Amino acid sequence: MTRDEHLYTKLAEECSEVQHRLFKLLHFGPHEAEPGQSQTNIDRLRAEVDDLLAVVVILEIEGLLPEVTEKHAIAAGVAKRRKIDKYLAYSVDLGCTTVSEEAKHG
Repeated sequence: MTRDEHLYTKLAEECSEVQHRLFKLLHFGPHEAEPGQSQTNIDRLRAEVDDLLAVVVILEIEGLLPEVTEKHAIAAGVAKRRKIDKYLAYSVDLGCTTVSEEAKHG
C-alpha cells in the first residue's frame, strides 16, 4: 500500500465511523450515552464528523483531493438540499416517511 492509498483508506475508515455513530444515534436517540461513556450519541457523532473533515483537509493539503472553494461548497450545498428535499417528498408521497407540518415549511 502506498502512502496515498493509506490516506484514502483513512477517509474510508472515517466514513465508516460516521455511519456507525449515526446508526447508534438512530437506534438509541441523540441524547443517550452508552453505559461507560460520558458523551451522548450526538456528541460522539460530531466528533466522528470532525475526524472525517480533518482527513478531507489532509487529502486536500496533500493534493489527493481537489480543494473546495466557498463558492463551490455553497453551490454544492444548494444542489444537495434540492435533491434531499425532492427524495424526501417522494418518500412522503409513498407513505414511507412522515413529516410534521412545521418541517414541511421550514
